[in-house]
Amino acid sequence: MTILVDPNGSFRFWVEIDGLFVGGFTEVSGLRSETETEEYREGGVNNHVHRFPKITKYPSLVLKRGVTNSDELWNWYKDVV
Repeated sequence: MTILVDPNGSFRFWVEIDGLFVGGFTEVSGLRSETETEEYREGGVNNHVHRFPKITKYPSLVLKRGVTNSDELWNWYKDVV
């Protein structure tokens, strides 16, 4: 009797590109963003400070301990580089 074990069962994060599943990973970091703002005090309005968004920064996305049976992730990487 052969017991098949699904290696994808232990992964918490899945990567999908254009609707195609390309891999499963146990750890992902860098899922955040930070938006800088600029304060502007309008003349005559002393009780309010306007805050305008300037730039949004994203850290590098790190995928750890992954498994895939597709070359789509590698092809995407080559296209970006």
